[in-house]
Amino acid sequence: MEEQCSVRIMGEEYSVRLGSPCQNPAKVIRDGKPYCGMHDPDAVKARRERRNAEADAKWASERERDRRREAILLLTYGISVKVFDQKRKEIREFLETLQAQIK
Repeated sequence: MEEQCSVRIMGEEYSVRLGSPCQNPAKVIRDGKPYCGMHDPDAVKARRERRNAEADAKWASERERDRRREAILLLTYGISVKVFDQKRKEIREFLETLQAQIK
């Protein structure tokens, strides 16, 4: 396949209005248009879905970790949510110091 990728890359190098053509050789043809491996719509979609799934898993894990920490603090110290919110930074620093000492 000697065709060039059909995607036009927007940027300042060539023309903001028209964009410059991708210089990569085409590897696949989708809907009658040639695409390189980087701009292949199926590959782009797969990469985006993988990144989103990784980010969602990371954020869910961090939210769960924070929820558990806050619950432990409230149960351990028996303080009200209002006081906890006011002292959150100090309590977090204390717990991080304590965790570092335990490790």
